[in-house]
Amino acid sequence: MDRYLRLFVGAVLAACLAGQDVWALDNSVDYFDLGNQAYQHGEFAQARQYYEQALENARASGNRGEEGSVLSNLGVTSQTLGDYTKSREYYEQSLTIAKAMGDQEMVGTILTNLALLSEALHDQPRAREYYEQTLAFKKALGDQAGEGKILNQLGGVSHALGDYGKAIKYYEQSLAIEKALGDRAGEGTSLYNLGIVFEKLNYVRAREYYEQSLAIKKELGDRAGEGRVLGNLGIIIRYLGNPTKATKYHKEALAIAKAQGDQAGESLNLNNLGLASEDIGDYDMARDYVKQSLAISRSLHDRAKEGVSLRNLGNVYAHLRDYAKAREYQEQSLLIAKDLGDREMESAALNSLGGIYDDIGDYARALEYYNTSLTMIRTQGDKPGEAVGLNNLGKVSNHLGDYAKAHEYIEQSLTLAKALGERWNEATYLNNLGTVSRDIGDYTKALEYYLKSLAIANEVGKS
Repeated sequence: MDRYLRLFVGAVLAACLAGQDVWALDNSVDYFDLGNQAYQHGEFAQARQYYEQALENARASGNRGEEGSVLSNLGVTSQTLGDYTKSREYYEQSLTIAKAMGDQEMVGTILTNLALLSEALHDQPRAREYYEQTLAFKKALGDQAGEGKILNQLGGVSHALGDYGKAIKYYEQSLAIEKALGDRAGEGTSLYNLGIVFEKLNYVRAREYYEQSLAIKKELGDRAGEGRVLGNLGIIIRYLGNPTKATKYHKEALAIAKAQGDQAGESLNLNNLGLASEDIGDYDMARDYVKQSLAISRSLHDRAKEGVSLRNLGNVYAHLRDYAKAREYQEQSLLIAKDLGDREMESAALNSLGGIYDDIGDYARALEYYNTSLTMIRTQGDKPGEAVGLNNLGKVSNHLGDYAKAHEYIEQSLTLAKALGERWNEATYLNNLGTVSRDIGDYTKALEYYLKSLAIANEVGKS
């Protein structure tokens, strides 16, 4: 017999033994509690049915507090079931009641739920509005722990909107509160989030934040968190020009993901191992890693990660000079990016397609893809991506004989690389400036650039 039916039958028997009118039992059964139990057991459709009955009873009895609570739970349940329109309706009705009753704590909870719902709908501006309102309530209540959590959420939304300055401000405020409260877990999370923001701004700073976060995750025995930080730290180390060391971090992260049965984490780290192998120049190994990652992403029906793996596989095939396959994978990645509305993935796929046409000598087509990609990258505030895009425009301009433009683009790349602390890319861009100078016959300047590039490459190789 269904566990909830057993509870209901039990209530009927108890009513009979007490001499109560069984037909009046509907108002005495705690449907709210039955809904909570169903939700906790993952039976969300059943939970919604119980909450709807509880709502009817609460309204019939005029219990506004109960009505507000049931409406809030109906909002959560409807959101879990993917009925976002109904979820918003329930939350807004619950919010009206909470405000009328002066229940500040409930108002803060519902505003947070509305913010989370807005994030699920990719409506980041509205999510930020709700979080800002929630923050005001948390401050009014003197709830410092809650304030720290909402500041962290505001940091995430600001990051998603490309407002990195605000994201850093919110995360730093959250971090200060967590330190004052001795909340080590929260502190580790804020440091991790700061590392994510600085991935777009300064790799050295990103590494510092990740290393601090990693120390806390290890101290707390948070293996899942440790794995996430190790994975991101590996990415930064690779960006800083040490793919061999990055491989070590990714293998550690992969081992943790496997031990935890985290298939999504496993896929992510296999993908990162592929990128590190690609940087080392072991393209066969890179292909094997990325293919494994792609297979897991598809088994999980994770379209976003599938798109990333397809793009990375395309890049590997470009290195292997199989341009037909490379283009096929990039076009599949581009299609997924457009389907998902993922502008970052779309700009990366366009850039990679530009690289393919650059390699086969179709420079006009390459220029077209590079320009479209760079325009999108700039709207995202992605400085590392902008540096790569400018360098690519410089290389193709050099192929087309527009040496002044080539020099200008690569100089801009070099400036960004220095600001980001990208020593390996700095060496690459200096080398490319040397090539431009060589092609225009300025061999003295070319030698100067090549020697600077070599010095940095040797320095990075020893680190």
